[in-house]
Amino acid sequence: MGQITADQSQAVMATLMQNTRWSEIDFVECGLQDGVIRNAEEAGYQFALFLKNGGRVNAGSAITSRSLCGVKETALLRPVATGVASGGGDLDEVTFFRSRAGGIWVSPSFREKFGSTFRKSRASDRKYVASELKQSANDTVIRADLPGAHLSKLGDIARFIKVQRGGKKGILLNNGLANIFYVEDENGQVFAVNFRWNSAVRTWFVVVWKLGEHGDWNAGNQVLCPSNAVL
Repeated sequence: MGQITADQSQAVMATLMQNTRWSEIDFVECGLQDGVIRNAEEAGYQFALFLKNGGRVNAGSAITSRSLCGVKETALLRPVATGVASGGGDLDEVTFFRSRAGGIWVSPSFREKFGSTFRKSRASDRKYVASELKQSANDTVIRADLPGAHLSKLGDIARFIKVQRGGKKGILLNNGLANIFYVEDENGQVFAVNFRWNSAVRTWFVVVWKLGEHGDWNAGNQVLCPSNAVL
C-alpha cells in the first residue's frame, strides 16, 4: 500500500469535477460557504473519509452528519435549509400580521399576544436554519436541542413569508406541515408560533401556542431559528 501520487490525486479531482451534477447543488442551501470555504480543515477531513471509503458515503462515518451554518444534526433535528431574512425597506408588522383573503390568516390570540411588540422593522440579513424534526417531540424537548440563543424575530418571520408569497422558493414548508418558531413576548415569556400553508385557500395560517399546549409536534415538521450558535 503506497501513498497517493500527485498525478493520481489530480486524476481523482478531475474525475469528480467532470462528473458531479453541479446543477443539482445549491451553494447557499448546502452551506458550502461556511461548511467548505470557511471551514477548510474540516471539509478536507470529511473529503478524506469519502475517499478512504472508495468514493462512497459511509453511513457509519461522520460524513453523514449534516451541518449548516454551524448548526449540527442531532438525534432529534436535521438541518435541511438556510435562509436570510432580507428584503429592502422597512416592514410594518402591524399591517403585515393582519388577516386578509388569499394571503394570510392571523389568529386573534397571536395579535393579542404580540400586538404590543409590533413595529416597523428593518431587514436584518440575519441567517436562519430550518431543521426537520426526525421524530415527534414537545416544545421542552425541542428547545433543549436548539442553540441557547434560538428565539426568532417577528419581522424576520414576516420577510420569509413575504418572499414565498411572491412566488419565490424559500425555506418555509408549503406542504401543509408546520414551520415552528420560538418567539418572546414583551414580558419575556416564550411561545411557539406555527406558520402553516393551506394550498386549498392559498393562505398562510399563523397560530400561537403556549409552550407544551400543542402537545407533540409531529415528525416531518420543521423548526427554524437564527444560526448564531452551535447545537
